[in-house]
Amino acid sequence: MMKEILVILKKDLKETLHTRTFLISIALTILVVYYVLINLERTIGAMLKTNTVIEPTGYIQPIIDIAIFSVMLIVAVYYSFMINSYTLLIEKTKHSLESLLCTPLSLKQFWFGKTMSMFIPSTILGFLFTLAAFCATNVFVIYPKVGHWIYPGAVSFVAIFIAVPSIVLFLSALFYLLQLIIANVRLINIIFMFVLIITINVLILGSSNLKSSWSLVFISLGVAAILGLTNLFLFRMLTKERIVLTSKG
Repeated sequence: MMKEILVILKKDLKETLHTRTFLISIALTILVVYYVLINLERTIGAMLKTNTVIEPTGYIQPIIDIAIFSVMLIVAVYYSFMINSYTLLIEKTKHSLESLLCTPLSLKQFWFGKTMSMFIPSTILGFLFTLAAFCATNVFVIYPKVGHWIYPGAVSFVAIFIAVPSIVLFLSALFYLLQLIIANVRLINIIFMFVLIITINVLILGSSNLKSSWSLVFISLGVAAILGLTNLFLFRMLTKERIVLTSKG
């Protein structure tokens, strides 16, 4: 059955990554990352002016940790949202969901394949943009002011390899599951976009005021656990008949 799941994965990626919408989303992501860099430059510049005696690594590293977490989460969740919205819209427009349900895949395998088609590319893009943001921050902000690069702490690695991917995985699964259960896709899109905008503002504007970057990681793991349990609860409502009915909505 893994072969059939890979077919779903390749199909969704091919339909999404070769579109104008995807290219526009890349441009929008670059603007968001640029906004993060501007905020970092102001924060780090202000801290360097008020802390002229203390070694800057001690108070700049937590800011980098929070910034890495923020960029990774925002980018990955955004692309998960974008890929899902586009592929499901195409499927409901062309009524191709019914043909996919005729394959030997079970509902769990079908759901898993669709989730992976959102999770894998969005997580990879999250890694790439986070790495680019980290390098740009050191090259254009930190090195000119401090004279050397400042690297992230252990919290960043826990965030980008465990906490954020967990949230993106379960959120992708939940997002697609809800759109299979509920006919009003536009309402779900609006709700998720609203949540994404709030997340961007809270993380970027509030990052400089947080005392511990580990708190974000622990909160994220808790959110991931809640999302996972929500998926298990809602999956009981998923049937092929419901999918067919909502696809006509």
